[in-house]
Order: sequence, then structure tokens, then C-alpha cells
Amino acid sequence: MTVILPIANSRPSGLRWAACPGNHDRLCASIRTTEKCRVRLGRAARLPGKLSLDLMLPTEDYTGRPEKLEDPLMRFLTVSLITAVFSLTPANASLLQFSAITNTGEITSFTLDTTVPNTYDPIPYPNLPIRGVYLNAAYHLSFEGTDIPLSDVTTTPGETGDGRPLTEMQVGPLFNNESLSLDLIFLDPTLVTPLSSDPFAYERSFEPIQSVLFPQIPPPRTHVDSLLTLSVSEVPEPSFGSVITMIALCSLAMRMYRVHFR
Repeated sequence: MTVILPIANSRPSGLRWAACPGNHDRLCASIRTTEKCRVRLGRAARLPGKLSLDLMLPTEDYTGRPEKLEDPLMRFLTVSLITAVFSLTPANASLLQFSAITNTGEITSFTLDTTVPNTYDPIPYPNLPIRGVYLNAAYHLSFEGTDIPLSDVTTTPGETGDGRPLTEMQVGPLFNNESLSLDLIFLDPTLVTPLSSDPFAYERSFEPIQSVLFPQIPPPRTHVDSLLTLSVSEVPEPSFGSVITMIALCSLAMRMYRVHFR
């Protein structure tokens, strides 16, 4: 006896099987199909004496990927994307990125660590008006090719000519007059101590023109540059959730590679 099983929605193909004469315990099968499939022949466990045929065939033309893998991959990708969305944490408010433009159009920048404590003590700093000393609180103070990995920050209370209170912030190596440094003026006396982690507090109180940049020596310093604009933003930091997301996405990529190229 011979039976032909057509495969729906596919190119002309079929499966031909027959019981072998003289041996009813064995089933002979021959496959004539252009589809990728898997065939399992044998006796049904719950129906003794009956032959069973178990086929796994795609419902559409084979395109090089088993359809049975598409749903798990899509679920895995969806979970990875959801994890990526929820792992996006707010920026780390303890680090602030300062960027200012000089009157010559050059950019100077540094990163301020607002968690550094105030170590001011009148004994080591006698007769100085400063009230805030933040050692190594500035990272990568840069201007025109000069980059200082670690710099100090000092803050001093003061007043404008018409009596308005202000904060003078100096950024650069402490007591090094030849180093690149910034003298920033803020019309906000609360910025003296502690260091504020609010970027808008610096932006809205920044006083242009009066804030200046002292270039690195050498070459000889012949002038100072006025600062015209200041932008301050929080510095994002990778979170634990972001690391987990990257691991998940790498796992997905490796899995897809094995499916497609093994």
C-alpha cells in the first residue's frame, strides 16, 4: 500500500511511505520533498499494533530558517528590548559637565564631582577669603590641547559693584599660577559650600564677561579670555541594568549566529 501526503502552501512535493512486505514491525519511508522537515516513524505508545507517523513541516516555503525557532527568538528579542528600556537610569547627578565658550570661540570644559567634601581650614589657608576647598574635584580641565586630569576647586563669597552677593569659583591646580585655570562668577551665594549638584543653579546664575580663563604657561601668558556662555549638564553613568541588557543582547546575537550559520 502506498500513500501520498501533499504539503499545503508549498512547492510541488510529497511524502511516500509503505509497509515493508514480510516485516510488519518496520516501516519503510522515502521522502521526496523540497521542504526542510523531520520525520519520525514508529509504533504509537498508547495504540499497540498501530503505526504512527510524526511530521514536523513548515507551513510556508522554506526560506533558510526553521519556523519553529522564530517565535522563541521574537520573545527573546522583545524581553531584551523591554529590559533595555527599563534599565535606562537617570544621569548620575553627582557629576556635572561644564562647557564654556570664550570670546575667541574656543571651548573649555571640565567635569565637576559634587560629592567631594569641603576641606577648608583657616589654619593652612590664613588670610585668604576662600571658604570652600575641594581637592581633586575637577576632572579633565581642557582648553586648546591642554588637558589636566585632576584639578582643584575653590569657592569664595563676594559682592558685585552694586552690592549683589556672588560666588567666585576657581578651577585649576591649587596655588599654581602658571597652570590653565578658570575663574567663574555666579550670582548665587549658596554655591560657596557645599558644591551644588543642580546644573541649572550654575547656568542661571552664571555671569558672562566677568568670568575668565587663564591660559597655560608656557607659552607666556599675554592675555586672559572672557567666557561668554556656560552650559552645565549631568553626566550619565552605565547602570547595572544596562550591563545585564548588553549581556542579553550579546546572547541573542550568538544564538541567532548559531541558528543561521551552524
